[in-house]
Amino acid sequence: MKVIIFCSAGAVRSVTMAFCLRHTGDRDKFDVFVGALHSTSEEAIRFICTWADRIVVMESGMEDDIPMEFLEKITVCDVGPDVWKQSLHPELVAKCILLIEKNKEVFFPE
Repeated sequence: MKVIIFCSAGAVRSVTMAFCLRHTGDRDKFDVFVGALHSTSEEAIRFICTWADRIVVMESGMEDDIPMEFLEKITVCDVGPDVWKQSLHPELVAKCILLIEKNKEVFFPE
């Protein structure tokens, strides 16, 4: 499964979610990339979203920055704003693991 994970800067929340997704279950199942919604051009976002099977946004409302034709691919994993300021913060890792479990049918379809 090809997954793009977006947060505002592509450095903390998306990196942490990508790490958690890669280390949950079958590591070879996912081809995961991270992106920064606030510094990526609309053309690049469209290109990446076309490539992806699943688009994950790390905060509610970020889905509004994804072109409408990709809405069926979007999963919102709302961890809220970046209050951690570093990827792999233990509290953020725990939240990401819970969200992967909550969205198991999205990430691990039967």
